[in-house]
Amino acid sequence: MVQAITASTARATDNIEDFKTALFGRIQSLAKTHLLLSDEERAVKFADILRSELDAFDDGTSERIVLRGLDVPLTSQLAVSLGMAIHELSANAARYGALSVYGGKVEVTWSVTIDATRRTLMFDWAESGGPPVAQPLRQGFGSRLLALVLPAQIQARSRAEFAPHGLRLHCELPLPTVTLA
Repeated sequence: MVQAITASTARATDNIEDFKTALFGRIQSLAKTHLLLSDEERAVKFADILRSELDAFDDGTSERIVLRGLDVPLTSQLAVSLGMAIHELSANAARYGALSVYGGKVEVTWSVTIDATRRTLMFDWAESGGPPVAQPLRQGFGSRLLALVLPAQIQARSRAEFAPHGLRLHCELPLPTVTLA
């Protein structure tokens, strides 16, 4: 995984300083997720992954970072893949989006649907109060991760909308039928 992250980061950056910064952040995100996984007392919950990436941006008002959803335990494979995706969304929000300015907000809501054959985690990432958003001119690491890697690794489907008032992302992925302890 580290080799893939390194190669993809190299393709997506234009100079060594950007490469070092991006690579360090991605490896740090991977390490945080693995630290969550090493806690043997509980399964990694989706909210724990969100908090591990977004707590640094929380101003304590309960308005800048809003997380809404029930406890959803994740397998290690799901946790690592989603941890990387949430890191990319957070890093881009901090660099270009709602978290790059005072008053910007990120709201993540999630739920699980259950039908006869499977359970599905659905989450929405919504940014607001940031600078105007436009469709990116090139596909960066995060976009490739969402469009290519997550579908291949965990059968996730995502749809991003680069609305002028903020990035919106909807993602769905199947959950294992066995619940974690």
